[in-house]
Amino acid sequence: MNDFTNTEAELGEQIGNDDGLESDEDRHEDEAYEEDEGEEIEDYDDDEYKEINDYPIQTFLTDFQSKAIVPGKLDWKNPKIVEEIWTDNPNLSRPSDSDGKNILHLLVESYIIKRGPERKCICEAISHITARYPELVQNRSTSGPTPLYMAMVKGDQLLVTTIINKCKLQPNAKDDGNNSKDVTENATKGKKEMERRDDPLAQALAVQCKEDDREENPLHYALRTESSAITPAILNRIVRRAPVAAIAARDSDGFTPLHYAVDYGKSSRAQFELIMILLRKGEPKRLITQKQAVLDLLTNDSRLSVYQHLIKTREYFVERPTVILTQPIRQNPSSLNKVKTEGKPPEVRGAVQGQSTLDVREQEWVAKAEAMKDVSNTDKERSKPSIREEKTDEDVKGGNEGPSLPNSTQKKEGPGAAKHREQRTVVGPPGDSLTDDNGPTANSEIQRKHTLQQKPMQHGQTIEERKHERDDWSKKIEMELKKQYLRSRPHQRAIQLLYGKNPQDIQLCFDYECQRPELDALSFTESFDNVKFDEVLQYVAFSDVRIKNDHSNTDHKVRRRGRSDLEFFFRWLGEIKQVKCILKVIVRDNVEMPHSDEVIERALSPFNIEVLDWNKPDIDPLTIFNASNDLKELVLHWNGNNSVLRAWSEPQGLPKLQKLTMVDLIPDATLESKDRMNKNIDTFRNRLKEQFTNRYFIVKVQNGRNEMFGELSPSKGSSVNNLTRAPKILQHSHRWLNSTEEFAERIFNVWEKIVSERLRPSSVDATKKAVAVNPDIPEIIVAVIDDGIDTTQENLVGHILPGRTFGYEGDRVQPWHASESGHGSLMATMICSVCPMAKIYPIRLKTSNRDHKRTIDPQSAIDAINAAVDRGVDIISISWTVAKPKGDMLTAFNNAIRRAIAKPVLILCSSKDLGHADDTSYPAASRSDSLIKIGAAQPSGLPYSWAGAPEKLDFIFPGVEIAQQQFMSTQSVENSQTSEHNTGSSIATALGAGLASLIMYCTHIGCMFGSAGLTKNHVDNLHKYEFMVKAIRAFGCSSSKDTGGKFVEVWKKLDGCTSELKGASYEESCEKIAALAQDLINITSE
Repeated sequence: MNDFTNTEAELGEQIGNDDGLESDEDRHEDEAYEEDEGEEIEDYDDDEYKEINDYPIQTFLTDFQSKAIVPGKLDWKNPKIVEEIWTDNPNLSRPSDSDGKNILHLLVESYIIKRGPERKCICEAISHITARYPELVQNRSTSGPTPLYMAMVKGDQLLVTTIINKCKLQPNAKDDGNNSKDVTENATKGKKEMERRDDPLAQALAVQCKEDDREENPLHYALRTESSAITPAILNRIVRRAPVAAIAARDSDGFTPLHYAVDYGKSSRAQFELIMILLRKGEPKRLITQKQAVLDLLTNDSRLSVYQHLIKTREYFVERPTVILTQPIRQNPSSLNKVKTEGKPPEVRGAVQGQSTLDVREQEWVAKAEAMKDVSNTDKERSKPSIREEKTDEDVKGGNEGPSLPNSTQKKEGPGAAKHREQRTVVGPPGDSLTDDNGPTANSEIQRKHTLQQKPMQHGQTIEERKHERDDWSKKIEMELKKQYLRSRPHQRAIQLLYGKNPQDIQLCFDYECQRPELDALSFTESFDNVKFDEVLQYVAFSDVRIKNDHSNTDHKVRRRGRSDLEFFFRWLGEIKQVKCILKVIVRDNVEMPHSDEVIERALSPFNIEVLDWNKPDIDPLTIFNASNDLKELVLHWNGNNSVLRAWSEPQGLPKLQKLTMVDLIPDATLESKDRMNKNIDTFRNRLKEQFTNRYFIVKVQNGRNEMFGELSPSKGSSVNNLTRAPKILQHSHRWLNSTEEFAERIFNVWEKIVSERLRPSSVDATKKAVAVNPDIPEIIVAVIDDGIDTTQENLVGHILPGRTFGYEGDRVQPWHASESGHGSLMATMICSVCPMAKIYPIRLKTSNRDHKRTIDPQSAIDAINAAVDRGVDIISISWTVAKPKGDMLTAFNNAIRRAIAKPVLILCSSKDLGHADDTSYPAASRSDSLIKIGAAQPSGLPYSWAGAPEKLDFIFPGVEIAQQQFMSTQSVENSQTSEHNTGSSIATALGAGLASLIMYCTHIGCMFGSAGLTKNHVDNLHKYEFMVKAIRAFGCSSSKDTGGKFVEVWKKLDGCTSELKGASYEESCEKIAALAQDLINITSE
C-alpha cells in the first residue's frame, strides 16, 4: 500500500490528539500566553538560596510577612529596592519548617483579615513575589491547600486575579534568558506542549488540595462553585491553561472538572465553549487507550460518567423564581441551604423536591434577605475594592481570549457603577439549589454553590427565555459529548459510558449489510417498530438492497437510471427514528447500477456525517460537499480516470471540506499501466498539498482490489449450499409438534382477546363469570442468545424486542437483528411456534469461523447472560455449547449463571451432541442442579443417539429431522437455512423454552380468571428450576426404559384442553386454560 502521510502530530487539530501541532485555538491560546508574559523578569542564580539564616524559616517568613503588611515598609514601586529585597531575603521561596507554608500562604491569610492600606500593601507583595517565584503558587502546605486554592476559597476577586495574572511562564536560567524567543520557535516545530509542562499556573491547577473533608484541585473549585472571586475572563484563562492532569483528575467525590462544567443549570454559550476546550485537552489518545481520559472517569457513589451526570442534573433541576435583593449577600450557605434531601442521589443532594415547596422557600429567602439589610459597613467595603480593582489591563486582554459570560465585569464602569454593584439580582434562594455536604463551615468567607447552581438571568430575560436558552445549550453540550464518546471509543465501551447497562437497549449503530437482496418496506418498518435509536449513531452500513412497496417515495415515478432504494433507510432513520447525526456511513452499492448523486445528497445531508465510505466510483466532489461539509475522513473509489483525480483536487473540490483530515483512495483496475497510475496519484497528492497549505491531512492509497457486490458471502447471510440445494420436506411430523401447534393457535386467540379487553376503557359487567384479578398485561420474555435473529422474517414480525450484541469485528458490530447462519432465527421460530405470545429478546454472541466451524467467544457468552438478567427476562434459551473455560473466565461464567439463578431467571441449555461421552461443556456443566438440560429426540420419541445419556438430561424434546418448513412460509424458507433438516439438541432446547413460556402464560391466565386460586407467587416460582421441572413433568413422560422417562408427552394434557376450547366462549376458554394451569401447579406444590 502506497501511503502519503504527514506525521500524526500534524493532526493535532483533532480532539484526543495531545501529541500534535497546535490548532487555531491553540495559536489563540499561545498569543494569550505571550500577552501574559509582560515585562521580562530578571534572571537569578540558584546558588543564592544556599545561604541559611540563623533563625528558623518559620520565623523568617513571619518577620517578612509583618514587614509586607506595614504601608511604606517595603517600597515595591522602586526597582532598586525590590532588587534589594530579593538579595536580602534569599530564603523567601523556601517553605516553613513547621507547617509547610510558604510566604504566599502567609500573605494570603493576612490579606483576608486586613483592611484598607494594609491590604493594598499585601496585594503588592503578592504580585511581586508571584512574578518572581511563580512556583510558590503550586506548593501545598502541610494542611493541604496551595496559595492559589486558598485565594479562590477566600473569595476575593482582586486576590485571585493578581495571582493568576502574575503566575506566568518563566525563562529557564540555563538558556541565558533567551527562552521567550525559543518558546516561539519551538511552537513552530510542534514542541509547545513540552514547554507548557513548565507552566507554573498549569502545574498549580493540577495540584490536589484539601480543605475540611474535601479534596480537589483549583480547576474543580473554579468550575464547581462559580465563585464571584473568579471572573469570566479569569475562568476562561484558567481553563485554557489547565493541563490534562488537572482536567482528567477526580476529586474526593470522584467528580472531574468536566462533571461540574456540564451541569445543566450552568448551560450557556460561554459554558459550551469552556466545555469544548476541556474536551479537546482532556481526551488525549494515550489516556483514552488506558481508559483514564476525562470522559472515562466515573463518580464514586453513583458511578456516573460525565454524560450521565449531565442527564441526572437536568432531571433534578427546578427553575427558581427571581428575587431582587438590595444588599450584598455575605451569608453562610450552610445556614441557608438546609433543605430536605431524602430520596435523592448524592449527585443531586439538596435538589428542590416538588413545586409545592417553592412558595415556602421563597418566603424564607426573602425574610433572610430583609434581615441582611443591616449588613456591616466593613463587609461593604470589602466587597467594593475587589470588584473595582480587579480590572487590570491584562484581564481585559484575557477577556478577549474566549467567550464572555453574562454579567461580565469586563465592561467599563460608569459613574453609578458602585451603587449598582450593591443591588444584585439573585436567581432564587440558595435553598433551591443543590447543596454541598462538604461545603464551608459557619466561618467561611464566601458562599459555595453546588453543581446545580444555575446561571443568573441576563438583564431583561424572563424565566421562560432563560429556560429555553439553557435547554438549547444543554442539548448542544449533550450532542458534543455523545459525538466524542462515539468517535473515540469502541461500541461496547461507548454504551457503558452513555447508558450503563442500557436497560432500554438504545441502539448506537445500524449495521444492515449482507442481508436480504430485496426487502418489503412495510415489513421492515414493522420489524423495527419498537427499536430505539440514539439521536447520534456511531455508524450505519448498508449493502446493495432493493426496496419494494416504498409508497413514501414519490420519486419512483421519475425515469432515470440511478437508484433510490437506500434513501428509504436514511429517511426512516431521520423521520421515524429521529436520528440527527451519523458519524460514519458505509455503503456497498451496486457499481453497475449505483444510486444517483441526487439521492446520495438527499439521503446524507440531514446527518452531519464525519466519515463517508460510499463505494460509488468517481463520485462528484460537489455531491460529496452537498452531502456533508462536516466530513473529516473520506474513502474515494476511483476507476482510473485522471480527470476525476483533477476534479477532486481542484480548489472547488475536496479542499472545500474545511474539516477534512484524511483521504483514503481505493483505485480499481484501470486501462493505464501501473507506472502511469502511480504518476497520476502522485500529482493528485501534490495538488492537494498545495490546496491544504494551512491544514494537515493524510492521503492513503490502497492497492486495487476487486469486490463482488450484491451477492452473499459464505461467511455471512445465507449458506451458499442453501441457494443451490432444494429443500427436502419431511412427510411425517412429530405428534408432539402437532399437539403444541394446535393448542398454541387456541390460546393465542384467547390471549389476544384478553389484551384487547384490558386495553379497552373499563366498563363493569356484573354478569361476567370471569372477573379479572390483575389489571396488568404480563409479558413473558425469552432471551435467545445466539448468532442474531432476522427481524424481517415474516413469521417473527411482532415477536422480537430490541436486542443487544456482543459481537464486534474491529470498528464494526455484528448486529443482533441479522442471523449470521440462520440458527438464531430458527431458534426464535421454534419458541414462537409453541408459544406465539412469547416476546423474544435477541442477544448476539461474538462468533468466528475456524476450519469451517462456528466458534463462540466465551466472554461474549458471559456478557450476554448478564445482559439478559439486567433486561429482566423470564427465560434464557441457550442452544449452543462451549468448551469449559479456564481460570478467571471460568469464575466469571459461573458467576453469571449464579446471578441469573438468584434473580431468578429460568435457564434452558443444550447438551452437546457427542454421544455418551462425558459432557463437560458449558453452560450445562456449570450448575447441573439448577439449569434445565435438554437433549434431542427422534420422531419416535427415542433419544437421539448423539444427545448423551438420558440420565444426565432433564428432558428430551423433538430435535431430529424437524422440518423448519412446517412453521415457516415459503418466502422465509427460501431466505434461510431450510435446505437441510436441523437436527440435535439446539432445536429441542428452543422447543423446551417455548413450552416453559407457554406454562407461564397459562398460569398468568389462571391468576387473572376463574377460581383456580393461582397467584403471582405461582408464576414467580416457575422461574425456578425445581418448580418448572415439576410442571413440565406434569404433562406426562414416556414410560419407555429407552427414554429414561425423559421424553415429555405433551399431548396427554394439551389435546384434551384443545378440544374443550373449540367452540368455547371467551369466558369459558379462560376458565379451561386456568384449569390446565391449576392441574400443572397442583402437582408442583406436592
